[in-house]
Parts: sequence; structure tokens; C-alpha cells
Amino acid sequence: MKKVTRWFAIALLIFSMMGCGMKNKDNTIVKIEYMIESGPILTALQANEQYVVSRDGVAWSKEGRTDGKQVAEGAGEFEVEMEKIDALFDQLQHFKCSTAERVEPQDEPDGGFSESFVFHYNSGDICYLYYTPGVRYQYAEQAVQSIREFVYSLRW
Repeated sequence: MKKVTRWFAIALLIFSMMGCGMKNKDNTIVKIEYMIESGPILTALQANEQYVVSRDGVAWSKEGRTDGKQVAEGAGEFEVEMEKIDALFDQLQHFKCSTAERVEPQDEPDGGFSESFVFHYNSGDICYLYYTPGVRYQYAEQAVQSIREFVYSLRW
């Protein structure tokens, strides 16, 4: 089992045991982890991608999920203007992850990928949002969209 896949399993276990895992505190987000896990495609093409955003920069990694993979793997850092990073953290400054409420779909869709968002706070608290196909979080839409837009805008 790969390191990232183990991390996903541990995060999911912690999330399912304690919900978002935070008390309602006024903390500052200091790091964001955004992970994408491929859905039901050919096994050799399945991969995990991770982006870690902190005030110091943006790191990424990608690895295949199986032996015999046909996935371009790697890791590195993006060169991102600090103003762009500061703007993301400014957008998230009022987001209270502990208020996010997971909403399961009535009918789970077939297929799709999974996403997870991990928010690290200056107090040491950590909050997880784990999206499987059809799942959404009430009170988290704007924060999640801001992170997605930030990551999708990154260029090599």
C-alpha cells in the first residue's frame, strides 16, 4: 500500500470517528492540504495527487496507486506569487471548518473521484472534509471552491 493511500485511510478513519475533529475556535488556517484520488478507471491509471499550500509556498506530489502503473509520478514545488497565496488565505480567514456539515446524497452516483481537504490551524487543530461522489458540505462551499480555483490556476 502506498504512503498516500495509507494517509487517506487514516484521515478517513479519524474523520469518521470524530466528525470534523475541531472545537469551535477562532483559529487561523496556516496550511491546507488538497488531495484528489482517482475514481473507477483502469487500475494502471489510478493515481493520487496532493497539493500542500502554506504561507511559504505550494508543494505537490502525484503517485500511482498500484504496481504496474502507467501514471506520470513526481513531486515538487510551484513558483507562486506570494500575493496569490496571501489572497487565498485571506479568502479563508473567516471559514470555520467546524461548522461544515456533511450532506450525503440520497442516491449515490456511479463512479467519480474523491477529494479531501485538510485544514491545519495555528493552534494545532486539524479539520478534515472528505468528498466522495455526490457528497457536499453545507457551509463549506465557498472555501472549497476557493481552494479548487487556486489549485487549478497553478501553472508549471
